[in-house]
Amino acid sequence: MNKLIKRISVTALLLSSFTFIGNAQNRADDQNFRVTKALNTQISLLREVSRLYVDTINPDALVKTGIDAMLASLDPYTVFYPETNMDEVKLMTKGEYGGIGAVIGMNKKRQIIIREPYRGTASYKANLLPGDAILSINGQDMTGKTTVDATNILRGAAGEELKLMIQRGDNKPFEVKMIREKIQLPNIPFYGIIRDSVGYIYLSSFTETSAKDVRNALLDLKKQGAKIMILDLRNNGGGLMDQAVEIVSMFVPKGSPVVSVKGRIPQINRELKTTQNPILPDMPLAILINSGTASASEIVSGALQDMDRAILIGTRSLGKGLVQNVRQLPYNTQLKITTAKYYIPSGRCVQAIDYSHKDANGIPQPLPDSLRKEFKTASGRPVFDGAGIEPDIKIQDSAYKLLTQELVINDYIFDFVNNYALENSAPTNVNDFTIPEGIYDQFKEYVLKQDFNYITKGSNIVDGATKALEGEDYSDEVKNLLNQLKEAVKPNLEQDMERYKDEIMEALIDQLVTRYYDNEGYIEHTVKNRDNYIDTALNPQNWEILNTK
Repeated sequence: MNKLIKRISVTALLLSSFTFIGNAQNRADDQNFRVTKALNTQISLLREVSRLYVDTINPDALVKTGIDAMLASLDPYTVFYPETNMDEVKLMTKGEYGGIGAVIGMNKKRQIIIREPYRGTASYKANLLPGDAILSINGQDMTGKTTVDATNILRGAAGEELKLMIQRGDNKPFEVKMIREKIQLPNIPFYGIIRDSVGYIYLSSFTETSAKDVRNALLDLKKQGAKIMILDLRNNGGGLMDQAVEIVSMFVPKGSPVVSVKGRIPQINRELKTTQNPILPDMPLAILINSGTASASEIVSGALQDMDRAILIGTRSLGKGLVQNVRQLPYNTQLKITTAKYYIPSGRCVQAIDYSHKDANGIPQPLPDSLRKEFKTASGRPVFDGAGIEPDIKIQDSAYKLLTQELVINDYIFDFVNNYALENSAPTNVNDFTIPEGIYDQFKEYVLKQDFNYITKGSNIVDGATKALEGEDYSDEVKNLLNQLKEAVKPNLEQDMERYKDEIMEALIDQLVTRYYDNEGYIEHTVKNRDNYIDTALNPQNWEILNTK
């Protein structure tokens, strides 16, 4: 009887297994059929539109539009790169591209301008300056062109000559010749000893050489006598995961779990651990994060927080817990596709937005706080999933007032600084820089001469109320009160420039230091002189959080 029951049980188990395998195969076959059906429909549609549409179409452009719209329905990180956009893939993975090495933008005259030449690049060697207008490139007039148009011409194969017609201020245009070169953006724009025995590294990206660069910087700072280390990951949008794991390995024991990757396809799943002995196993470590800290940056900061190896200071990170892989497609095109989610040592995933669930307007929603789960660090401190990395010590970032925003956005500060720097030299070393005497009064006088108007939120509300009451039969008393209120909230540019002098001056000095010493000099000047994140990191009381281990 027992043998019969066992035989029946085994038979039932085999049947259920075959049923499961069969169902899985049926689901796969159904998915393949649906994909094939969709492809055939799209091919037929494109063929008919190409053959019958009233105007001649560009098939490449039409397909690209369709692909972009299709992928946009998934998440913002799944992106198609046509052959003409291979520079973007190189920039993303290697931190390099072929070009002149400059950030470009537009001025008030709708001209393409140089906003920032990168140190040591073709644009820097050609003495191009912020504010220089690009009138033409290789004889092609830039009037009416967009920054994308200009970028597409400036970028390309290294070694080719470019001829730019440049206008500087009101001076006569002049031609600049330069050779397009391979531009390698630095992973670490600045590192150094910023206070007594305090080492500092600003890491801007995670490309193929980021870990090597961080290792070299750490060893150099240790040699210089650093006793405390600060790793700045603010506004670091991430990059290659393996580089994040290597950087974590510099601070924790060999064999420590750093990140687990889990996707729909089992072959994608893996756990990554440190494979090298640490070079700084015990040195106190602070990591600076903000809302621009994402992806690989969140792996580094989150993993070291989970292991109680670092104190995190700043604001909540972005919350990108999705993993992308780059896949080769036909005709030298590529697809960056989200394939998995990652989980840091405590078991939490930092992904903040669920792109598979959207509201009635098609907008994906953040995970509600009520659904966030609690996890524990190595010492038992509570941490949570579903909304980025929460810092151990929070910094209250204060936004600029509306006037300052308008002065920055509309380039009044940028234009004034460029003109000022053309007539006033500065010390060679940023450490010798001092605020020029009377510069704010000069700037204020410059702004007051411009055709510059701005509208405050208060005046906007009052104007809206006034329009809403037009045609209504309300008393003269109400009209008078409304007019008085309108006058009371009316912006007074001269008074407001005095009222918000401190923060406008801060923005002005930031731009001036960047103009004289480029982005690297700006970072060095800021972290050494006025950075509340740094000040907070150096407060010994804040380190007590890690003493609970």
